[in-house]
Amino acid sequence: ILVMFNMMGYVLYQYHEQLGFTIEVEAETPQDKHIESLSSPELRAVEILLQEGKNEEAAQRLVQIIQDAPGNLDARERLMKLARLTADTAMHTKQAQDYISYLFHENKFGLATKVYQDCVTFDNLCRPAKPNERVEIARLLKSNGHNKTAVTLLANLHRDFPTFDGTPTAYLLAAQLLCEQFGEDEKAKQILHFVLKSYPQHALVNEVRSYLGVVEKLGVKGKAV
Repeated sequence: ILVMFNMMGYVLYQYHEQLGFTIEVEAETPQDKHIESLSSPELRAVEILLQEGKNEEAAQRLVQIIQDAPGNLDARERLMKLARLTADTAMHTKQAQDYISYLFHENKFGLATKVYQDCVTFDNLCRPAKPNERVEIARLLKSNGHNKTAVTLLANLHRDFPTFDGTPTAYLLAAQLLCEQFGEDEKAKQILHFVLKSYPQHALVNEVRSYLGVVEKLGVKGKAV
């Protein structure tokens, strides 16, 4: 009996037009497929809110998901994209800083650097919340050839974090970039002189003084040419 039913169903489906039957097939939209592919019911609910234009409620849901599960990187990425989509610079900065700090805590420095690069594409004033994060990301940017972004990231550390002990290290790196990558010897010398004057007891003073001598010799050779 089961075989007969299956065969009848197959025949009716294959020859439904000749037999005068209409078979209704529910179309699945790309949005439906996208929602079904999401990894959790919470994110599926967020996607539905976004499709309904309820951006603020979607943002609140994403914030709650991240608070409950800080390691949910899908939620973090979606919240960042939503902040850019709605041009919410304040939310973007806050969530970017939290995201980068989380990645540093997990020792995912490469991913933190990529997140920062994506952030400054939207808002060139966006900066990590902690000074050590700025320095480490600048190092990684330098190693990947993103020298201009690295120099920008290191600027004004002494103003933003007056008690940060790593400022001389950061500024030596900035001076090296300015001199070696951009030929900005004068700016490099200004930074190095500032370090020697402002941090005379720092362990890096001898290295800074040595590099200053190198930059000054380059300037003399340039004038001679």
